Amino acid sequence: MFSSLLFSSLLFSSLLFIGCSKENLTQKQSVNRRNLTTDDYVLKRNLDIAARLLSRIVSDEGVKRELKQITSFSPENPINSLRFKDLLTSETVKVKNQTQNFSLLRKRIIDEMSESKDLDDDLLAYLAENNCELYCPYPLDFYEGKEDYTIAGHPIDKDIEGEGYKTCDNVTYTYMVDEDYAGNDPILIIMPVAPGGNGANDGTSGGGGGGGNGGGGGTGDPIYQVRINWFRCSNLCGGIFEGDLDMNIKRVAARAIADQPGEYEAYEPVHITFVYERAYARCAYENWAKWNNGWKETNIVWDTDWKTDEHRQGIVIWERDPALSFSRVKVSASYKSYTGTFEVERNVEYKGDFLGKNDEWWRTWFFTTSQFPDELDELYKGRIVRTTGGDTKFTMPITRYN
Repeated sequence: MFSSLLFSSLLFSSLLFIGCSKENLTQKQSVNRRNLTTDDYVLKRNLDIAARLLSRIVSDEGVKRELKQITSFSPENPINSLRFKDLLTSETVKVKNQTQNFSLLRKRIIDEMSESKDLDDDLLAYLAENNCELYCPYPLDFYEGKEDYTIAGHPIDKDIEGEGYKTCDNVTYTYMVDEDYAGNDPILIIMPVAPGGNGANDGTSGGGGGGGNGGGGGTGDPIYQVRINWFRCSNLCGGIFEGDLDMNIKRVAARAIADQPGEYEAYEPVHITFVYERAYARCAYENWAKWNNGWKETNIVWDTDWKTDEHRQGIVIWERDPALSFSRVKVSASYKSYTGTFEVERNVEYKGDFLGKNDEWWRTWFFTTSQFPDELDELYKGRIVRTTGGDTKFTMPITRYN
């Protein structure tokens, strides 16, 4: 009798997980909620309604084919989002000289929204006016043949988890989705455009490529350009609702204070920013071979006046998250002149996930290790790997100017 009951119980439990089913997910991180304004509540509600509506549309095979234009992205073609303002104005969207057609998706969204009883206003126009997009954190080839999307609206008051929807046989199921969920099932997120932008964003220097340090080597000394070339980060930085990673790198150096002989200060001559697609981070985190094992080529200028002097500098890396409060980290540097070596410090302010610092960057050491790496040093594409900790790695090639 017990065996019969046990078999029936197991059979019933198994049936619950066939096809569409609800899942209870245990969060590994605490969820910090933010206070919302009235406008935030309206945004949160509309994103949630839009996610429910879209979950009823994406099972259409024609819509699935159109969505593959943003869900089958790759390092060579990293377009992984669709802005609603583009969808509102045209059936075709042009991104980085590529024309994408979303005629069926556009028609189905307009039809569904016009028939919805939950809407007081034009939802598509609202999403367009509030600069929202449909974002795909991970490409379909991460999921070994799975093509049924879960659609989530950004929760707005938190970044770790939110409700997502999947419709099967005209029944909509609710799931609690987070980074772990997205590691197993394809997901699309309706969200405000991320601060750094999602997908197909070229690395740019936000004030980087700065000059020297107020009197490096003497006249005629060689001058070098140094770049951040290949970059890798194995930290997922909060989770899928943060979008792609908005990387920030700062250099801290020492310089003489003008009109104050013998006085020195620390300053920040370089601030580099670039988008690091979440797919790269996931591959680095899982140590997958795909997506270059998480290595992205950025090729951003770090400095255009790098000399072989004995100044000591610092580097700080973080992933920007505007939802977090400002923090500070102390970074030291030194300046060597004919009268001695002067030590200075600076509190570098950042907002986001801290990814480490290194303030032992002697210029002489940098040149020596670049030209003559130790046999135990890690190399990538023939160049020594630099790091600010266990999560970030990067290469820094040197080019001589004179």
